[in-house]
Amino acid sequence: MPRSILIAVTQLPAWFPGATFQRIAQRTRKLALESMNEPFEYVKRNMVRTIHILVHAKAEVGLKAAGSARKSIVSDLLNQRNEGKKAFPEQAVKEVALTVFVGEYFSCIRE
Repeated sequence: MPRSILIAVTQLPAWFPGATFQRIAQRTRKLALESMNEPFEYVKRNMVRTIHILVHAKAEVGLKAAGSARKSIVSDLLNQRNEGKKAFPEQAVKEVALTVFVGEYFSCIRE
């Protein structure tokens, strides 16, 4: 099938007859984003904000793993960001966490 036909098919609106794949793709994209964002936001919400009062009344605000957020790759990477170390952007942290989760899930299925 020529490439131009495939490109044209992907541009069909979701309501178009025979474009069921468009609706499936929309739902799949939504689920994929939720599976990446929700666990990340859960960890981030459950990290406690700490305020350290420094000499000369300067304040340093950061996130520290505590409370119900257990030690994890996400909390470690977020702590690195807040400690001023060279760190990954949040989107990269989300993608790494999702990749580790999916890889672990599929390795457990095979056993």
